[in-house]
Amino acid sequence: MKFKFTDWSFLDRQIEAVESYLKKAHEQFKQTTVLHEALNYASKNFPHPEDETFESCLTTIRAYYGKLKNEVSIKLQGGVQQVLGAANMATANQNIGNKEKELQAEADKKERLAVDRGRIFINGDQTSYKKQQTRLIIFAIGECLWTVSAFLKLGDILIIALCLGIVIGLAQISVVKSATQIIKEIDDRKKRKVYTIVAVAAFFALSWLLALLRYWFIHQGSATGIPFIVMNPLTFVAINMLFIAATALIVIFHYPGKSQIDDIAKADKLDKEIQAADVRCRQLNTELTGLLKEREFFAELRIRLSHAEKKLHEKVNKMFDEAVGAFKNENVAKRKDKTFPQSFKNPHAPLSDESIEHVQVLEN
Repeated sequence: MKFKFTDWSFLDRQIEAVESYLKKAHEQFKQTTVLHEALNYASKNFPHPEDETFESCLTTIRAYYGKLKNEVSIKLQGGVQQVLGAANMATANQNIGNKEKELQAEADKKERLAVDRGRIFINGDQTSYKKQQTRLIIFAIGECLWTVSAFLKLGDILIIALCLGIVIGLAQISVVKSATQIIKEIDDRKKRKVYTIVAVAAFFALSWLLALLRYWFIHQGSATGIPFIVMNPLTFVAINMLFIAATALIVIFHYPGKSQIDDIAKADKLDKEIQAADVRCRQLNTELTGLLKEREFFAELRIRLSHAEKKLHEKVNKMFDEAVGAFKNENVAKRKDKTFPQSFKNPHAPLSDESIEHVQVLEN
């Protein structure tokens, strides 16, 4: 719906349009058909002076204003439906039912996720573990930059040195992290010690090779002004091993085991899904509130339409009475016998409501 639920101006406009149509139709019918019929009957001195009723003279007039009553309902229905489109009380109730089912399904999903999340118990400080991850990223950046220097030959294009340094630096820090994690979870003390020695020796050998490579690049380049301590391979090995040792110590003392890391990953995933389900539930609640307001609008609209239809029908009744009065006056004025029929002194039957088609747009 493209209008506010509190804005009834569209209905007021429809009522005014129907009123305007009724007035125009009434005046036109009265000036043409009613007066013409009165004249025709008057020329025949009908109704007869002694007749008790003149209902037979009102057949055309009664049929026309009965039709006007039906047109009130049809025009109100058409005008309102033009604004509302296909929306009505039935579709509002259906939309509410569908939205309630959708909301219930999302709430059930959120509850199931919460149950699954409650089954995951994480030992240790998860926040501290995530902080250590940040430190490892910083060490990885430092390791990459330091490894780049091993491939740096002064005067050459840096893109190759950067690519090789970053790739080898990331690979080295990843291997350190994975190897330390594996060694940490070995139960056999002797086996753990042997693996530790092998890992340290391997990383030292890799650092030494990178140091020699760096020394060769710098030595071959225009680096005569660089102090020897900077070019010394042992300096590079020491700093490179510092990165390796720092990474290993973080994994040993602050990193959880592999199963715990898996649990943390599952918990993080479930937390995000629960948060998404919670957001979706709030969104559905907002949409449901809007649909409930829409249904309240239709209920109020039904009452207002019924009231408007009743008032317009009353106006048609008055127009009918006015047309009957005009018929009497014209008939008496144009009668050849110059009499006043006895039937004109008796009240005529009111306009019937039997054939009226009430507004159905809100019920379908």
